[in-house]
Amino acid sequence: MHNAFQLEAVIEKLPLTIECITCFENTLLVGTREGHLLVYSIRSDGASCSVNLDNTHKSFSKKRIAQLYAARALRILISLSDSVVSVHDLFSLAPISVLQKTRGAALFAVHAEEVKTQTGEVQCTLRLCVAVKRKLQLYYWKKKEFQDFKEDLAVPDTPRVIAFSLDSICVGLKRDYHLINMNTGEIRELFPVSRDVEPVAIALCDSRLAVTQDLKTVFVDSEGNLHRQALQWTESPLDMIHWPPYMLSVLPRYVEIRTVESRALVQSLELEGGQHVAKSTHRQAAEFRRALQLFRGRRFEDAMQQFLELHTAVTLVIGLFPGLLPAEIQSAIHYPLQLPPLSGSDAEKGLEALAGYLTQIRNSLASVNDALLERLSAHLLSTSKEHLAMLVDTTLLKCYLRTTDALVAPLLRLDNVCVPEEAERELKAHGKLQELLILYEKKQMHKQALELLRKHASQEGSTLSGLDPSVRYLQRLGAQHIDLLVTNARWVLGQSPQQGLAIFTDDLPEVEALPRERILAFLEDEFPTLAVEYLQRILHQWDEPRPELHTRLALLLAEQPDAEALAQFLDWSDRYQPERLIHALHNDALWRSRVSVLMRLGHGEEALRLAAPRDPDLAERLCQEELGLFSLWLQLLLSSKEMERAVELLSRFGSSLDPLRIVDLLPRDLKLQRMAHFLVEALLALTRRRRDAQVLKSLSTSALLQAREQRMAAQARKTVLSEDENCHVCRRRIGLSAFARMPDGALLHLGCLKRDLQ
Repeated sequence: MHNAFQLEAVIEKLPLTIECITCFENTLLVGTREGHLLVYSIRSDGASCSVNLDNTHKSFSKKRIAQLYAARALRILISLSDSVVSVHDLFSLAPISVLQKTRGAALFAVHAEEVKTQTGEVQCTLRLCVAVKRKLQLYYWKKKEFQDFKEDLAVPDTPRVIAFSLDSICVGLKRDYHLINMNTGEIRELFPVSRDVEPVAIALCDSRLAVTQDLKTVFVDSEGNLHRQALQWTESPLDMIHWPPYMLSVLPRYVEIRTVESRALVQSLELEGGQHVAKSTHRQAAEFRRALQLFRGRRFEDAMQQFLELHTAVTLVIGLFPGLLPAEIQSAIHYPLQLPPLSGSDAEKGLEALAGYLTQIRNSLASVNDALLERLSAHLLSTSKEHLAMLVDTTLLKCYLRTTDALVAPLLRLDNVCVPEEAERELKAHGKLQELLILYEKKQMHKQALELLRKHASQEGSTLSGLDPSVRYLQRLGAQHIDLLVTNARWVLGQSPQQGLAIFTDDLPEVEALPRERILAFLEDEFPTLAVEYLQRILHQWDEPRPELHTRLALLLAEQPDAEALAQFLDWSDRYQPERLIHALHNDALWRSRVSVLMRLGHGEEALRLAAPRDPDLAERLCQEELGLFSLWLQLLLSSKEMERAVELLSRFGSSLDPLRIVDLLPRDLKLQRMAHFLVEALLALTRRRRDAQVLKSLSTSALLQAREQRMAAQARKTVLSEDENCHVCRRRIGLSAFARMPDGALLHLGCLKRDLQ
């Protein structure tokens, strides 16, 4: 093995998500998920390379840039974004054209070839293949635009990868690879794709194809014939590139390089972890002294950048500023140059530069390897990411307190690992009460937070004065801290019952999830006047479904002097337990509520006897709810000699009543003329019901006969499947596979039908 390539990180901490890249000459183009196009220039001296951002085109696309291809000879950039292929000028990036026909495209492949004409002029021919759903569209570049090259080619499934090989196109599908002849449209199946592995196919420099199959890469020509033995990788390739005589394969954890001819492993580069730094101790020390010189010259930003590049121990960088490190660590640090005293604007600029340095260290901690972690953690008691992160976050907090206190709260709201005792001491020293409260909450120090709130609630001029900060904090505690919440809600309720009640009733997710039985028991024991209001709020505001709480509110309302409140609640709620409530309604003032409960229990006659002498209108509504009560009400009216009301009742509701039963209840001396309207309506209603029943019977009989005819027709239909019958979707032989027959007679595999339906 030998080092054919060197792996270097050239673009780091990019605040955008990279989707695709392409290169030409010394330029790197990066397409992002946000639709930005980044243009970098690459400089290399053979030992190392650097990348500088030359331009950022934020308006290149409104959607993610899925694919890029730079055709240097034609001075064009081909891109796929928003499911459509576009062409831009390669240097100015001005739009040239949009291939509207490609809308819905998933990917494209390009074949560029330079040919020399008879006059000696070199011309570039470029062909483009675009995958749009289950079709391949073919174009060629001519007269500064893409023109149709061939008719669209149909493929059995949505392509995952495509690659040119002379007059053929290799298409990788979900399950297998196919080779399609562009001239004839003939499709040749190559071999299947391994399960749970995405297909990968690329065109080699000699017009052959390299196609992955599980851990192997096989080589085929434009006719589909195998050439050479396969390359064997340690893991399934995610992507490949041909760089004669090497083949580079991107694996999940490595970049693996092998030669095409001998198939020998040349090099394996780790993508995870740190890079190998080849620097002598003397050079490292010299570079550190140079960084210190930059610091002594008040070039703080340059010094911090140098420390980052040198991977200097974090304690050495923080120790440049007195009072930031713990005394035991500061005393163990010595510098080769005398440090200058910093004060005023110099100290502020230096701390701002240190904050930027610490932020970059903080963002990169998750990806550092063990060797780099050991260098960064020098002078610390423990070489661990956790201890280093605690030092970084705590020092960053101190920097913000001394320079930009507006950033203190955002830092504390993050998932920080500040040392709580140091952070608490610093915040108190700077009088940052709001930020101290955030620290307590993020570190689950709720007892200290509530003590702080209670102490400052009555102090005028304090940022935590009043009850609102305490109410908001208690609301955020949640059900897991219900004991602490109830204990501290007591003093708030004592000072302001309404503000205190908001702790348990405001429309917030944490408040809604609180255990309501526990809160109700607390209020009934210590603040009974608020229990009714609490139940009313949670029942109406959150549609509380539990019958126990509905019943509890009804029982509490039954003890109140306002009988109308209970009656209104019983009219609104249908979730209370009537069998428990009925025993609490003996007071004559609650007769209306007792009527409602009796109806819920199914004791309609008792409810009607109670309501009829007190409220005839209510009695009428009860009868409308339960038609069987009309007879009883009629008896009650007749027994009380209210003949006029009885006749009026029959005239309005007679069509809904049984005429024979009603006639039996009427007195013998009642004149028939007074009952004429009732009898006519009743007889007409009977006639209508009989006619409706006859019509419904006829319609049902007709529907039954029609359904029988359809069933017989469906059962009489048959399907003859020959051995040569092919699936209408994938064009493969059906054979003994499960199949489905479409209404138009087309036959297809059951699996193909399910995929189409999905």
